[in-house]
Amino acid sequence: MGTYISSTLLLVRVVYSGRSTELYLLWNLFLAWIPFILSHLIVRNFHPLRKNPVLLVIAGLIWLLFLPNAPYVLTDLKHLQYLAPVPFWFDLVLLCSFALNGLYLGLYSLSHIQGVVSNLYGQKRAWFMIGLIMYLTSLGIYLGRILRWNTWDVVTHPILIIDDVVSRLLHPLAHFRMHVFVLLLAVTLYVIYRVFYFSFFEKKHNHFHQ
Repeated sequence: MGTYISSTLLLVRVVYSGRSTELYLLWNLFLAWIPFILSHLIVRNFHPLRKNPVLLVIAGLIWLLFLPNAPYVLTDLKHLQYLAPVPFWFDLVLLCSFALNGLYLGLYSLSHIQGVVSNLYGQKRAWFMIGLIMYLTSLGIYLGRILRWNTWDVVTHPILIIDDVVSRLLHPLAHFRMHVFVLLLAVTLYVIYRVFYFSFFEKKHNHFHQ
Protein backbone atom coordinates (compact mmCIF):
# COMPACT_ATOMS: atom_id res chain seq x y z
CA MET A 1 0.00 0.00 0.00
CA GLY A 2 2.77 2.43 0.91
CA THR A 3 4.46 1.90 -2.44
CA TYR A 4 1.22 2.65 -4.28
CA ILE A 5 0.72 5.86 -2.33
CA SER A 6 4.27 7.03 -3.00
CA SER A 7 4.01 6.14 -6.69
CA THR A 8 0.70 8.00 -6.98
CA LEU A 9 2.17 11.10 -5.35
CA LEU A 10 5.09 10.96 -7.76
CA LEU A 11 2.75 10.58 -10.74
CA VAL A 12 0.78 13.62 -9.59
CA ARG A 13 4.01 15.58 -9.34
CA VAL A 14 5.16 14.57 -12.83
CA VAL A 15 1.81 15.47 -14.39
CA TYR A 16 1.49 18.75 -12.51
CA SER A 17 5.06 19.95 -13.09
CA GLY A 18 5.57 18.44 -16.54
CA ARG A 19 8.99 17.19 -15.41
CA SER A 20 10.20 13.67 -14.73
CA THR A 21 13.32 14.58 -12.79
CA GLU A 22 12.11 12.83 -9.62
CA LEU A 23 11.58 9.43 -11.24
CA TYR A 24 14.83 8.26 -9.64
CA LEU A 25 12.72 7.81 -6.49
CA LEU A 26 10.91 4.89 -8.13
CA TRP A 27 14.20 3.21 -8.97
CA ASN A 28 15.51 3.67 -5.43
CA LEU A 29 12.31 2.26 -3.96
CA PHE A 30 12.49 -0.68 -6.35
CA LEU A 31 16.00 -1.41 -5.06
CA ALA A 32 14.65 -1.18 -1.49
CA TRP A 33 12.19 -3.98 -2.29
CA ILE A 34 14.98 -6.38 -3.31
CA PRO A 35 16.34 -7.17 0.19
CA PHE A 36 12.77 -7.55 1.46
CA ILE A 37 11.97 -10.08 -1.27
CA LEU A 38 15.28 -11.91 -0.73
CA SER A 39 14.79 -12.19 3.04
CA HIS A 40 11.22 -13.41 2.50
CA LEU A 41 12.51 -16.13 0.18
CA ILE A 42 15.19 -17.11 2.70
CA VAL A 43 12.56 -17.52 5.42
CA ARG A 44 10.20 -19.49 3.16
CA ASN A 45 13.02 -21.85 2.14
CA PHE A 46 14.69 -21.98 5.55
CA HIS A 47 14.45 -25.74 6.07
CA PRO A 48 16.10 -26.79 2.77
CA LEU A 49 18.66 -23.99 3.15
CA ARG A 50 19.45 -25.14 6.68
CA LYS A 51 20.53 -28.49 5.27
CA ASN A 52 22.96 -26.68 2.96
CA PRO A 53 24.92 -24.15 5.09
CA VAL A 54 27.03 -22.96 2.14
CA LEU A 55 23.93 -22.05 0.15
CA LEU A 56 22.42 -20.36 3.21
CA VAL A 57 25.55 -18.22 3.68
CA ILE A 58 25.59 -17.26 0.00
CA ALA A 59 21.91 -16.27 0.17
CA GLY A 60 22.61 -14.23 3.30
CA LEU A 61 25.54 -12.42 1.70
CA ILE A 62 23.51 -11.55 -1.39
CA TRP A 63 20.77 -10.20 0.89
CA LEU A 64 23.33 -8.17 2.86
CA LEU A 65 24.72 -6.74 -0.38
CA PHE A 66 21.31 -5.29 -1.29
CA LEU A 67 20.17 -4.32 2.22
CA PRO A 68 21.72 -0.79 2.23
CA ASN A 69 19.44 0.11 -0.69
CA ALA A 70 16.45 0.14 1.67
CA PRO A 71 17.51 2.74 4.28
CA TYR A 72 19.48 4.53 1.54
CA VAL A 73 16.17 6.04 0.41
CA LEU A 74 16.30 8.16 3.57
CA THR A 75 19.24 10.07 2.13
CA ASP A 76 17.10 11.20 -0.82
CA LEU A 77 15.79 13.86 1.57
CA LYS A 78 18.93 15.82 0.70
CA HIS A 79 17.22 16.68 -2.60
CA LEU A 80 14.44 18.55 -0.82
CA GLN A 81 14.14 22.10 -2.16
CA TYR A 82 11.54 24.40 -3.62
CA LEU A 83 11.12 23.81 -7.34
CA ALA A 84 8.29 25.83 -8.88
CA PRO A 85 5.50 25.19 -9.60
CA VAL A 86 5.36 22.30 -7.11
CA PRO A 87 4.73 23.49 -3.51
CA PHE A 88 7.53 22.81 -1.05
CA TRP A 89 5.18 20.96 1.30
CA PHE A 90 4.19 18.53 -1.47
CA ASP A 91 7.81 17.57 -2.16
CA LEU A 92 8.35 17.18 1.58
CA VAL A 93 5.45 14.72 1.80
CA LEU A 94 6.63 12.97 -1.38
CA LEU A 95 10.22 12.46 -0.21
CA CYS A 96 9.18 11.45 3.30
CA SER A 97 6.76 8.93 1.82
CA PHE A 98 9.50 7.24 -0.21
CA ALA A 99 11.98 7.46 2.67
CA LEU A 100 9.61 5.84 5.17
CA ASN A 101 8.70 3.10 2.71
CA GLY A 102 12.35 2.29 2.11
CA LEU A 103 13.11 2.31 5.83
CA TYR A 104 10.16 0.05 6.64
CA LEU A 105 11.14 -2.45 3.94
CA GLY A 106 14.66 -2.56 5.35
CA LEU A 107 13.49 -3.02 8.94
CA TYR A 108 11.00 -5.71 8.03
CA SER A 109 13.62 -7.50 5.94
CA LEU A 110 16.04 -7.34 8.86
CA SER A 111 13.45 -8.90 11.15
CA HIS A 112 13.22 -11.84 8.71
CA ILE A 113 16.96 -12.45 8.96
CA GLN A 114 16.99 -11.97 12.72
CA GLY A 115 14.45 -14.76 12.97
CA VAL A 116 16.70 -17.04 10.93
CA VAL A 117 19.85 -16.20 12.91
CA SER A 118 18.02 -16.50 16.23
CA ASN A 119 16.66 -19.88 15.22
CA LEU A 120 20.16 -21.09 14.37
CA TYR A 121 22.32 -19.45 17.04
CA GLY A 122 20.07 -17.94 19.70
CA GLN A 123 18.66 -14.53 20.54
CA LYS A 124 21.82 -12.95 21.98
CA ARG A 125 23.95 -13.79 18.96
CA ALA A 126 21.16 -12.59 16.71
CA TRP A 127 21.18 -9.14 18.35
CA PHE A 128 24.96 -9.00 18.03
CA MET A 129 24.56 -9.84 14.35
CA ILE A 130 21.99 -7.05 13.99
CA GLY A 131 24.52 -4.53 15.34
CA LEU A 132 27.16 -5.73 12.89
CA ILE A 133 24.68 -5.63 10.00
CA MET A 134 23.70 -2.06 10.91
CA TYR A 135 27.34 -1.00 10.76
CA LEU A 136 27.87 -2.68 7.38
CA THR A 137 24.62 -1.22 6.10
CA SER A 138 25.68 2.27 7.14
CA LEU A 139 29.03 1.74 5.46
CA GLY A 140 27.17 0.67 2.32
CA ILE A 141 25.04 3.82 2.44
CA TYR A 142 28.21 5.91 2.72
CA LEU A 143 29.72 4.14 -0.27
CA GLY A 144 26.57 4.82 -2.26
CA ARG A 145 25.70 8.35 -1.24
CA ILE A 146 29.14 9.88 -0.71
CA LEU A 147 31.47 7.80 -2.92
CA ARG A 148 28.73 7.10 -5.49
CA TRP A 149 29.27 3.35 -5.76
CA ASN A 150 26.35 1.17 -6.86
CA THR A 151 25.44 -2.32 -5.63
CA TRP A 152 26.42 -3.94 -8.92
CA ASP A 153 29.85 -2.30 -8.76
CA VAL A 154 30.73 -4.99 -6.22
CA VAL A 155 30.71 -7.36 -9.21
CA THR A 156 32.05 -5.03 -11.90
CA HIS A 157 34.66 -3.10 -9.85
CA PRO A 158 35.32 -5.15 -6.68
CA ILE A 159 39.02 -4.24 -6.39
CA LEU A 160 38.34 -0.50 -6.53
CA ILE A 161 35.65 -0.74 -3.85
CA ILE A 162 37.87 -2.86 -1.60
CA ASP A 163 40.68 -0.34 -2.05
CA ASP A 164 38.33 2.52 -1.12
CA VAL A 165 37.14 0.76 2.02
CA VAL A 166 40.49 -0.61 3.19
CA SER A 167 42.31 2.71 2.69
CA ARG A 168 39.70 4.46 4.87
CA LEU A 169 39.82 1.78 7.55
CA LEU A 170 43.61 1.85 7.69
CA HIS A 171 43.73 5.65 7.93
CA PRO A 172 40.84 6.55 10.26
CA LEU A 173 42.13 10.00 11.15
CA ALA A 174 42.36 11.01 7.51
CA HIS A 175 38.75 9.91 7.02
CA PHE A 176 37.37 10.91 10.41
CA ARG A 177 34.10 12.28 8.98
CA MET A 178 33.38 9.00 7.27
CA HIS A 179 33.74 7.03 10.49
CA VAL A 180 31.55 9.50 12.38
CA PHE A 181 28.91 9.32 9.64
CA VAL A 182 28.89 5.51 9.59
CA LEU A 183 28.90 5.14 13.37
CA LEU A 184 26.13 7.68 14.01
CA LEU A 185 23.98 6.24 11.22
CA ALA A 186 24.53 2.69 12.48
CA VAL A 187 23.53 3.63 16.03
CA THR A 188 20.49 5.54 14.78
CA LEU A 189 19.31 2.66 12.60
CA TYR A 190 19.93 0.20 15.43
CA VAL A 191 17.81 2.22 17.86
CA ILE A 192 15.04 2.65 15.28
CA TYR A 193 15.09 -1.07 14.56
CA ARG A 194 14.79 -1.98 18.25
CA VAL A 195 11.80 0.34 18.60
CA PHE A 196 10.11 -1.19 15.55
CA TYR A 197 11.08 -4.71 16.55
CA PHE A 198 9.57 -4.58 20.03
CA SER A 199 6.54 -2.65 18.72
CA PHE A 200 5.67 -4.68 15.62
CA PHE A 201 7.98 -7.60 14.88
CA GLU A 202 8.52 -9.39 18.21
CA LYS A 203 5.39 -11.53 18.08
CA LYS A 204 6.18 -12.73 14.55
CA HIS A 205 9.76 -13.42 15.60
CA ASN A 206 8.63 -15.45 18.63
CA HIS A 207 6.45 -17.63 16.38
CA PHE A 208 9.23 -18.27 13.87
CA HIS A 209 9.07 -21.97 12.98
CA GLN A 210 6.98 -22.89 15.98
